[in-house]
Amino acid sequence: MQEKFGLSEFAMKQIVCCDDMPHNIARTLPRSDFLSMMTRGSISCPVKGKGSIEVLDWNIPTLINLNHMPNYKDEAGEIVRRLMIVEFGKQSLMTK
Repeated sequence: MQEKFGLSEFAMKQIVCCDDMPHNIARTLPRSDFLSMMTRGSISCPVKGKGSIEVLDWNIPTLINLNHMPNYKDEAGEIVRRLMIVEFGKQSLMTK
């Protein structure tokens, strides 16, 4: 996902799947946008060289895969409440 214009790619999709987001997710996806995506809020998605796409109700199912906790400030627990952590008990056996 691009830093500034990344959400515009997803504004009209049926589902969003982000695989292996960077450790510094706060730089790629601002905290306010993350919270709006998780609570079906409105998001303004800038489009490069144009205006913005306004999504009034982000009802697009969103799956974000991380190997670590997001690096947002979370003093009130509003980020943690919106995460679903899946633990994989077995490691895959890499074969050549």
